[in-house]
Amino acid sequence: MSTCALTSADKRLIARRVGRDLIKHHGKKKSYTAPEVRKAAVRQEFSVDWHCWAYALYTDRVTFDAHHREIGETCDYTVMHKGMMDAVGGDAGSTLEVLDPSPSSEALEPLDDSWSIFDWFDWDWSDVDADP
Repeated sequence: MSTCALTSADKRLIARRVGRDLIKHHGKKKSYTAPEVRKAAVRQEFSVDWHCWAYALYTDRVTFDAHHREIGETCDYTVMHKGMMDAVGGDAGSTLEVLDPSPSSEALEPLDDSWSIFDWFDWDWSDVDADP
């Protein structure tokens, strides 16, 4: 299956398992580094072809774009992030500005950085130590 053809169920699976792993190893954070997300996806035994979807959800735009420049790939953060948010039940249309503030617009920066990507999901994250 190509990376562009992931089903919503596959996107939810990678979001949940990588999210649990990130919390277990790094706690809840606003966003994660590319190596943190990659290691979580590897620990969860996802194909490298799926990692980009995890980057789209758990890294910020700057990290996502820098990582893809470094590896010589071009992926559209906005499209992929929205696809992940739609798959996991987030209201990507109304939350995209909060989750992905434009680096060129200080007005879009959140006033309070205590929020987390995990606040947008209806999942019970208390069982993060449970096997997926």
